[in-house]
Amino acid sequence: AEPAEFVAVGACGHKETCSTCALRLRMVLADQKCCLCQQENGNLLVTRAAGTFTSGPGAGGFEGLPARAKAGELFSIDGMRPQLERPARMFFEDEGHMRKLRGVCALRCPVEGCAGAAAGEEFSSVSKLRAHVSREHKLVYCDVCLNGRKAFLSEQTLYTRAQLARHVSGQSAADEGSDLAAAGFRGH
Repeated sequence: AEPAEFVAVGACGHKETCSTCALRLRMVLADQKCCLCQQENGNLLVTRAAGTFTSGPGAGGFEGLPARAKAGELFSIDGMRPQLERPARMFFEDEGHMRKLRGVCALRCPVEGCAGAAAGEEFSSVSKLRAHVSREHKLVYCDVCLNGRKAFLSEQTLYTRAQLARHVSGQSAADEGSDLAAAGFRGH
């Protein structure tokens, strides 16, 4: 693993969790606990990793982070449209990093060359995105992977119907060399 450039700091005080992992815990696993001490953390501050010099929440503590975002001092994924499935309650010092992570959990068409994707179109639900990729690109997601694989939608694989049948049986070339194969995936 590479060193984290940005970390998520919670009320427990741990400064070692990378911001992407914190977002995955909150958005994919619906878990707001610190991955180190398991303390429930409501709001998180996402800041540059600087060891013992890593920023803390400042005046108002962690409960004051939403007010700081409203005042324009911090940036929040939750304030962007369309709304995420559940609030992340993560507040960022760096707007560029916030936008990058917002893109990871955005419901956008992942097909290169898609006019909607090029225009930055976001879908309001997973079912609308699935309908789009099926209708426009003749591609599908694996239902088992969508429901069981703990990954952002942007990390899920799209298949043709024939590739999906091979994927389900464990014979998909699309899975070879992927993180699924590395994890020992052999079909559903």
